[in-house]
Amino acid sequence: MTDAIQPPTRHAISITAIPALGDNYIWLLSDGLQAVCIDPGDAEPVLDYLGQTKAELTQIWITHHHHDHTGGIAGLKNRFPDCEIYGNRDIAAATHPISEGAHLNFGGCRAEVWQVPGHTDTHLAYLFEYDGRLHVFCGDTLFLSLIHISEPTRRRGSR
Repeated sequence: MTDAIQPPTRHAISITAIPALGDNYIWLLSDGLQAVCIDPGDAEPVLDYLGQTKAELTQIWITHHHHDHTGGIAGLKNRFPDCEIYGNRDIAAATHPISEGAHLNFGGCRAEVWQVPGHTDTHLAYLFEYDGRLHVFCGDTLFLSLIHISEPTRRRGSR
């Protein structure tokens, strides 16, 4: 009997937090064959993880334009050139600019896109429903004990 290499197989979706940059997490959704990466501030830990799991990166979802959430896009796109990138209009690398009300699909599940200005004026959150639960990927909008605002916000009615 030989130990033949088995191809990856599709299974239930896993949600994995990959530590990055000392104080961040990059989120990965995977069904064993394909993966979505959320806010890749650094490509290397994502590439390492995908190398171990053999899943193909097919989508990147970006919450906001800060480098610790976008710095890995180019490296991931280099390795997975067919990967689709979703983000607000200020994400230069976005192959699919999106805004509030958009819906993204992965693994037979759906994510609803919400505009959540505060940390940045164009900040997005992804509400991903899976297995009867709602998972919110909000990239620096919520911290342990506060809501984080890092850009000045406009007064209502001003442009």
